[in-house]
Formats: sequence, structure tokens, C-alpha cells
Amino acid sequence: MTLFQWLCSGLMSALILMEVVLQLTGKTRSIISSLRAAVWLLALFLILVPSATNRVAEILSIGRGADVLLYGMAICFLLAFFYLLHAVERQREQISRLVRRLAIDRPYHQPLSTNPPTERTFSEQQFDPEFENAKP
Repeated sequence: MTLFQWLCSGLMSALILMEVVLQLTGKTRSIISSLRAAVWLLALFLILVPSATNRVAEILSIGRGADVLLYGMAICFLLAFFYLLHAVERQREQISRLVRRLAIDRPYHQPLSTNPPTERTFSEQQFDPEFENAKP
């Protein structure tokens, strides 16, 4: 084994152990932790058996093992990008719905009426340090 294989296999083993500990302690979702552990296991296998990528390249008629890794990483990057883009859009929509609901439930301005206002106005509230701790 080369120095690179020794160093990287130790790193991959530590990452796999970390995922197992995180999963056993419940500090991460099990499906995500299992997916990360599978990626680290695959990386460990490919580091210890570098000819495996060449064999996969022959099966897929790509040519070189390095090209298989490059294409695989490009596909994984695009999948992750579109997944995160979807998550951001979903979160933006949730925030918009929440803000609309809060705007309806707590308007800035009191409705016009003949009774004097019993609550302070928004401009008075924003300069009051106690306002941050006040309950609605």
C-alpha cells in the first residue's frame, strides 16, 4: 500500500466511525447518516482497490476509471444542487405563508375607530427595550 492509501484509508475509517457514533447517539437522521457512511465506505473501497474504477469504466464503455469518477461526481453535484434549490424554494414559500398569516393576525396599524387606542403603536414598540421580551 502507498502512503496515500494509508492516510486516506485512516481518514475514511475515522469518518465511518463518526457516522456510526452519530447514528447510535441519535444526533443525526438515520437515513442521512447511512447515506454518508455508504459514501465513505465506497471511497474506502476505491482507495484500497483502485483497479475497481477501471473495471467499472470497462463495463460502462467509458475508458478510464478517473472519467467514471468525474462523471459520477458531476451527476451527484447536479442532483445535490437541484435538491437544495428545491429546498430553498420550499422554505421561501413557507416563510411567505408565515409572514402573510402574521400580517393578518397582527397588523401594524389599528383599525380606525372612535375609541382611543389601548395599545402602543409600532413606532413606540420598536424603541422600547422591554418590547423584545413582551408576550403577544
